Amino acid sequence: MNEDSIKTGCSKVLELLDGTGLDYIINNAAIVRFAVLAFTGCMMILALQNPRRDLLFSFDPAVLAETIKCNVTGPTLVTSFLLPAMENSSSKIIVNMSSSLASIN
Repeated sequence: MNEDSIKTGCSKVLELLDGTGLDYIINNAAIVRFAVLAFTGCMMILALQNPRRDLLFSFDPAVLAETIKCNVTGPTLVTSFLLPAMENSSSKIIVNMSSSLASIN
């Protein structure tokens, strides 16, 4: 995730809108670092996919930080940069897409 790239892209969108409202923001970009998500009763086993095949309590903090940065911070930045255009809209709909890997069901 690159904040400057997001800002540049959002600025281009705002320029193209030229003061008109933006009805929808659809955040549909992410990276997947999770290899296993399994439930056994109330116990969740979560493994991170990385070269060392680390488990929940021996994960690589850099991999986790990059995953959170892209999947959480990225969509939040997109939304905050485009918010001025949404304020000029009557719909104001934000959609955050997810995959089954993010589901707890």
